Amino acid sequence: MLQRLRRRWLLVTVIALVAVGLIAIAVFLIPHRGSREAETPPPKPEAPPDLKKLRDAFVAGMQAMQRDDGEEAVHHLASFTFGKRRVEEYRLYYLGNSYQLTGNGNAARTTLAQLWSRKPRLIHANDVAFNLANLYVDHGDWRHAGDVYATLARRDDTPAPVAAAARLGAARARLDEGDVAGALYAARSIVIHNPRANEAKEALVILRAITGTTDQDALPLTASERIDRAIALTSSEDPQTALEELTALEPAAPHLRDEIELRRGIALSYLKKYEDSNKLLEPLTSRSYKVAIPALRYTARNYTILSSVINPTVIKNVKEKKKVGTVSARVGKGKKRRTVKKPKYQTVTKQVKLVDLAKKNKKDEYDRLTSERLKDLLSLPIDAQQKRDTLDALVARAETKNQDDYLQQLIPQIIKLDPDADPALQHFWDKAWAAYARGDLGTAKPLLKFISSTYTNPNVRRQSDYWYARASERSGNKEEATAIYRKLAAAPYADLYARHAVTRGAPRVENHTNPLNNGVDWTAMAEKEMPPELQLAYELTALSVMREATLEVQRNLKPSNKRLASALMADVYNASGNEVMAQRSLKAAFPQIATVEQDSVPSYFLRMYYPNKYKDEIDEHARKQNLDPNLVRGLILQESYYDPRVKSHVGATGLMQLMPPTGKEIAERLGLSFSSSKLENPGFNVRLGCYHLRMLINLFRGNEYLAIASYNGGQGNVAKWQRTLPHPIDEFIESMPFQETRNYVKRVTMLRGAYARLNS
Repeated sequence: MLQRLRRRWLLVTVIALVAVGLIAIAVFLIPHRGSREAETPPPKPEAPPDLKKLRDAFVAGMQAMQRDDGEEAVHHLASFTFGKRRVEEYRLYYLGNSYQLTGNGNAARTTLAQLWSRKPRLIHANDVAFNLANLYVDHGDWRHAGDVYATLARRDDTPAPVAAAARLGAARARLDEGDVAGALYAARSIVIHNPRANEAKEALVILRAITGTTDQDALPLTASERIDRAIALTSSEDPQTALEELTALEPAAPHLRDEIELRRGIALSYLKKYEDSNKLLEPLTSRSYKVAIPALRYTARNYTILSSVINPTVIKNVKEKKKVGTVSARVGKGKKRRTVKKPKYQTVTKQVKLVDLAKKNKKDEYDRLTSERLKDLLSLPIDAQQKRDTLDALVARAETKNQDDYLQQLIPQIIKLDPDADPALQHFWDKAWAAYARGDLGTAKPLLKFISSTYTNPNVRRQSDYWYARASERSGNKEEATAIYRKLAAAPYADLYARHAVTRGAPRVENHTNPLNNGVDWTAMAEKEMPPELQLAYELTALSVMREATLEVQRNLKPSNKRLASALMADVYNASGNEVMAQRSLKAAFPQIATVEQDSVPSYFLRMYYPNKYKDEIDEHARKQNLDPNLVRGLILQESYYDPRVKSHVGATGLMQLMPPTGKEIAERLGLSFSSSKLENPGFNVRLGCYHLRMLINLFRGNEYLAIASYNGGQGNVAKWQRTLPHPIDEFIESMPFQETRNYVKRVTMLRGAYARLNS
């Protein structure tokens, strides 16, 4: 049997992480309509001196490879080394491929072996392993081929399909080498960990042949291995087979009863037999942590699903008489006989919503049990991601039930795990503002204090601080209010709340230092703080190798590194000219950007976030309309990210997002010829946009806040709101019914202050 299993090597081709690759390619293939000025390639990313020195040679080698010019690629890639840098993995990878292009198999094998000895983590590690193993096979070196496959299968980051192919490769290589024990180990691993993989059939044949068992015999596996196989079956979308094998195993392994019951309960949950699942899992919730934690997770999940499918509302059809008009009728006798109008009735069917109390009680009970199990789970030593998921579920339930005291206990726990999170923020803000607006300051102040002391976003804190001060002022505590106003006014940037504080009497001294000149150095920060899993991506961006950098970020992104990952993606998007995605990535990387605390953002990214394009055009036309050019810059950044060709879904075009009818009207007033395409011309667009902004300011009697609001929300809406909303401008802005417009005024004001300081 073993002799029949020995065979010449078959090339194994594995394509790993296809989905990630497609995402990355899409980043570069989706057309982006950049501005004319932006068509000039952006400056190369900041890089440490050693990488900057080798960047051109590395890129030249990669470009030669893309042309299939192996000799040229080897010339460049063999001329230097990155030393201990992680990106040396990429140099070796491409150098090995370059040697293969030239037909030099020995050099390719030696180079890839050197790379494999580094325990590489590059996105192409799977390809390295299969390529190297095939080179060993071609050289007749079965032992090293099997070692490479076995190592790949054991790696914790190897996807299951790739691991299955690697294990089968190891089994075949071990057979060719004559290592029966090694072949048995590899085949058993497939049967246990990849039972539904295409390779499992051949692995089972090898396993049966070596152990001398037949298809009628039980699998020659230990009880623990059979449990591991059941776990793999469940995760491979075959919970029914998993359940059957676990049920058969239970009598033979009483010492593993809890683990078997747990896995049976999980399999039943996947089979949508939620009640049966919980009957097995509930007794396990008080066992050891290893069993209790997954048992609680799945019981909570089961109760949630059971509750969601119950609708206690019953629609009942009720028939009733309904007046539908009148009819003429003759009444009386003789001379008294007359015609009168009588009501006309018709029997109609009416749908009435009723509550089935039995169903409602059942649903409420499932909800109660869900909350209990989630709270039980939260009390155990679960990992950070499980804790976050559990807290999110409890917050959602508490918010629905208006359990504010409990929410205030949960939210700080989430923010401790993720400082950028803002769970239930809108819930508390809406309540605080409603209380302030109706004069219930005793309710508003504690809510505003909770928001300010709990959430980390500077804009959120400053908003709540300001309105806490206003509430204190209204309640007679002017000393407390004055102290807060002074603190708000002292911010290094003149955002909306610094300006409001000045109107309440706080003094302000403008900060004329420029963080672009002495700000945080990105290279130094990255060299010190970049986590190991993103080191390759960082070094690739520094080398301007953006496609591979994107692959590395996508593969290694996780909650703990999301800020730095977003910073790297900002570099990628900026290099491709995608201003919108670059801006979004920067906000994710540095939540303090576009806030008064943005001086902590590396100056490299501040320059990226605040373009200074079209300076002459903006200065000229702002001056002609007696506008602050920094207000115009802030408005352009908010409207178009400085893309002169951008067009909104409603047709607003260009830097200042003018609608063609508006542009035509302004052009006629200025005696200019007009066509919609001219709105894509930066100078033309800025000229008309500045005229339009001045017109709005004049319309609202010099009130720039109202003009900015009307630029977004429409001058008709703003005029209407003036008739119905509070007249103090701070309360008016906060009360505007369009959330987008409220945020627009705040953001443009902040961007204006940012440009004023960055251009100082």
